Amino acid sequence: MARAPWPRGFAVALRVVTLVVALVVGLFPALARAELAVPKFDQRCKDLAGVLTPDDREELDRRLVAYEQASGHQIAILTVKSLQGEALEDFSFRVAKAWKLGQHGKDDGILITAALAERRVRIEVGKGLEGELTDLESSLIIREKMRPFTKQERWHEAFQAALGAIETKLSGKVYGPVPERPVDTAARRSTDVQGWVFTILFIGVIIFVILRARGGRGGGGGGPPFIFFGGGGGFGGGGAGRSW
Repeated sequence: MARAPWPRGFAVALRVVTLVVALVVGLFPALARAELAVPKFDQRCKDLAGVLTPDDREELDRRLVAYEQASGHQIAILTVKSLQGEALEDFSFRVAKAWKLGQHGKDDGILITAALAERRVRIEVGKGLEGELTDLESSLIIREKMRPFTKQERWHEAFQAALGAIETKLSGKVYGPVPERPVDTAARRSTDVQGWVFTILFIGVIIFVILRARGGRGGGGGGPPFIFFGGGGGFGGGGAGRSW
């Protein structure tokens, strides 16, 4: 016996409910991302991820205040444990806009944001400083100044290095300590291995030439053995001075 068709109104209602459920499911990731609230701006150095000691955070905070009083440019630091799916560029922009960094009408604020779970760092630069601190320069500061320290989870020194580079670029002087770049032990070991390989190969070439020359003399060939030393320096020191 055939089943009676559903009433027309019920079928329409079922379609509407299905559509609403699909929309909610599709929008759920966006709703989850929106839950990452902008923190309150009550410190120049806001360490929500807990990567700094209280003394380190206070030292950075004092440095940021001193630089702001001397130059007028306002710099802030923010660390978070996770972005919860939001793009760092979007979150950093939202925070910088909400905190209203920089002098009114000059837009000369800078925000350094670090997201630990995503292992990402961003330097957000206000429009008033974009000509003095370009995107390329900001990228280089992260890669050349901060990354050697962040790879070793030395965040205090990473922020010190970034601030030193920014202060020097914008004001021509620094307002706090600038740590020395750490030695990349892995790269150093790789360089040492390469140096030994080149040395062994060079010695092998010398031995081969000597033995070949002696063999030629024994067979009646004339003339002294010819040994070429011109490239010795290149073999012995290949890449030894690199820090990568």
